[in-house]
Amino acid sequence: MIEIGLTEIIVAVAIVIVVAALIKSVYSLIPPSIAAVLVWFVTENITYTVISFIVILVLTILFKH
Repeated sequence: MIEIGLTEIIVAVAIVIVVAALIKSVYSLIPPSIAAVLVWFVTENITYTVISFIVILVLTILFKH
């Protein structure tokens, strides 16, 4: 018989919380990444690409609430 203690349950819950947070953070990076790829294809300038990524990311974070 397999015994599951309190420690294993706490570790499992912590892993689920960390994975959920990682998925949420990766999900918030999708729109800026798409914008950066589009800017890269249009301008082929890494400076504009980075600026567009940062601006879209900041706007996404500010207007998310």
